Amino acid sequence: SLARGTGRLVSPFLGGGAVELAVAPATGLFADNATEIIDLYRTVQSNPEDVYECVRQLAGFGCDKKTYLEIRESAPFSAVAQAARTIYLNRVGYNGMYRTNKAGKFNIPHGKKNDGSDLEPAWPTMADFAAVSRALRGVVLMSGDWRDTLAKAGGSCEIEGSTIYCDSPYFGTYDGYGPRWSAEDHRALAEALRVYWRCGAEVIVSQPDCP
Repeated sequence: SLARGTGRLVSPFLGGGAVELAVAPATGLFADNATEIIDLYRTVQSNPEDVYECVRQLAGFGCDKKTYLEIRESAPFSAVAQAARTIYLNRVGYNGMYRTNKAGKFNIPHGKKNDGSDLEPAWPTMADFAAVSRALRGVVLMSGDWRDTLAKAGGSCEIEGSTIYCDSPYFGTYDGYGPRWSAEDHRALAEALRVYWRCGAEVIVSQPDCP
């Protein structure tokens, strides 16, 4: 049904959203623990033009370390400015990573080219923002734990016909960019997804080979 553009996609670990945005489902529920990321998607979903213009302004300030740190320490009031700040930090920060400290503040250092010079990012175009907005047209966005997302999706036996895609933290690899995951967390997710699968949902999980 997803291939025909008629199915519902539930994604409790949205992150960068590469799969979800490529699928662009007719209806969906996308979520992530990182509220700042969900706020970004919500703003682009409803107001892509203004986010594009604000990103252009930030890009015009340059990508040197001093400017990057000033923008990293800023706290914009409007949703549009906050979304643009997140995109700027993603493009100019080290390796495009997203990480916050215990106080919830973005703390990725300034990025550099291999020769030590400042980055020259390929900034998203207005067409890029418009495409993301279209892909999210039928999607509900929420921040929260994966358990809350699956519960919001309709309960175990109300989810028949939906596809659940989980790009959860990878088993046995570094997971220090967010809440730490133990083997018990992986087991709990697997057990919950088995219930939804038995109730008629298609379940897809990105993971290395693991128990």
